[in-house]
Amino acid sequence: MRSFLITAVFFSFSLSASAQDFEKGMDALKRHDFESALHEWQPLAARGHADSQYQIGNLYEFGRGVPQSDIEAVKKYISAANRGHASAQYRLGVLYDNGWGVIQNDFEAVQWYKMAAELDHDYAQFDLALMYAYGTGVKQDYVQAYMWMSMAIAQGNDHMVKHRASIAKNMTQAQITRAQRLSLGRMRRVRENTERL
Repeated sequence: MRSFLITAVFFSFSLSASAQDFEKGMDALKRHDFESALHEWQPLAARGHADSQYQIGNLYEFGRGVPQSDIEAVKKYISAANRGHASAQYRLGVLYDNGWGVIQNDFEAVQWYKMAAELDHDYAQFDLALMYAYGTGVKQDYVQAYMWMSMAIAQGNDHMVKHRASIAKNMTQAQITRAQRLSLGRMRRVRENTERL
């Protein structure tokens, strides 16, 4: 019992120390002190801290405090994405979509966008909708395009409404109704999953 208690206290202390170190990195980032941010995040990333891995990937992708390297960004994003980090999954979709740091691959981009979209990442939902609308990396499907675009709009992205209207021009009323039902069902499941966390 005593060893369990000591382990629990140590684990709790290490989690709060990690959170403090991560926040120190975020504070440094806000001051544009990218080297200090990297210094705070590197040990956390090495221990599998997904937020730190993502932030380091972002530093490399945009060349902030480190030489710009999409290849290094991809490595960090993959580590975070495999831990369920939606923004890392989204950035991987963007990199594969554009061939930055990886061989351009629409199919791979769709897979990463979809993972992030299912975690309710609004821009992943938007980009996935476009992939479906144009049949890029996936079979063209206006119902799926409309559904994902509706989910992104539901998060307050009103500027995307015109894109959904363009998609709707290619659809029957029955298809629009089906897409609306699908998006409502997905939003309900996302909300239920979020409430469980």
